[in-house]
Amino acid sequence: MGRELNPRCSSFDVKQVVFRSGMIAWMMVDWMYLAAQFKADQKVQPALALVVLFHTLYVVMTVKNEQFWFSTADFRNEGIGFLSVWACLSLFPFIFSLQARFLYLYPKEGMTNPYTLAAVFILNAVGLVFYIGSNWQKNEFRKNPYNPDLSHLSSIPTAAGKRIICSGWWGIVRRPNYLGDLIMAVAWSLPCGCSYALPYFYPVYLISLLVTKVIADEKSCHQRYGDAWVKYTEAVPYKLIPYVF
Repeated sequence: MGRELNPRCSSFDVKQVVFRSGMIAWMMVDWMYLAAQFKADQKVQPALALVVLFHTLYVVMTVKNEQFWFSTADFRNEGIGFLSVWACLSLFPFIFSLQARFLYLYPKEGMTNPYTLAAVFILNAVGLVFYIGSNWQKNEFRKNPYNPDLSHLSSIPTAAGKRIICSGWWGIVRRPNYLGDLIMAVAWSLPCGCSYALPYFYPVYLISLLVTKVIADEKSCHQRYGDAWVKYTEAVPYKLIPYVF
């Protein structure tokens, strides 16, 4: 997508600014729904508050640790053009906030049971830990495989001189960062209840996107790493979801 991979104007990184703008706009749209509900009803439904909290945590952690995202092959190899700008400035704030919009428009549909909400909170926390933990592990190992904090990890050497982590987060499934993203996507939709399909658009979209990416990544990694990748797939048999895929 796009023509130039990493256009810059002096120290101004266009791709970075567009990405940050989209993430922050998403969070702002969520908080606008929260403020609008409070203004109209003088209270905020717990389900909406929880969804806005989830989205805010995700945005803050992603922007704070954006080096995880910027170091991925997807980000490095994707040009900046109409489609990528549209995705960041339209998809992020207006599609990813669908759950918050739904709960603002239909507050009675949201979960109210505190135990159910607590269970959803725990589910999101599990996804966030997977997402941040696996990305941190990969990023730090890529920078310095001999980092003392990573000495407990097992890895497989490749012919190119690199090593593939096969324990820790990367010993659970071959894409634990994607799994964390997927768990959070489900947790963001559950507070909306089960009466309507619209709040589940994002997890359905995400699972289709991730499965497509995983299949493409598997082919690319097999071509790049050869026998080392075969050993990794034997050590870690599941691509995305344990015992399923």
